[in-house]
Amino acid sequence: DSETPVEVLGIGDAEAKTFAEDLLSALSDAGWSVDGVTQKLYGRPSPNGVKITVNNRSSLPPEAAPLTHALAKAGITATIVENPDFAPLGLELVVGHKP
Repeated sequence: DSETPVEVLGIGDAEAKTFAEDLLSALSDAGWSVDGVTQKLYGRPSPNGVKITVNNRSSLPPEAAPLTHALAKAGITATIVENPDFAPLGLELVVGHKP
């Protein structure tokens, strides 16, 4: 369960958006607070795989570890990515092209 909403993004193609929607449903069903799937365009190249964006890797939001664990339990490897412009306690689940 989470208190901080997880923003779910589908990046790059229809398959990524569909997978992002599936993950959003699964997280919501499991009691996570989630924001709907947004499809954003990234510069070239678009990201591959599943990434969790946080503000600072050395000061992770409390939900980051349980989210990573829940994805791993489902057989999904997620890489944690740092973005200093991101909200300090925010979490963003980015679903890119299939690796």
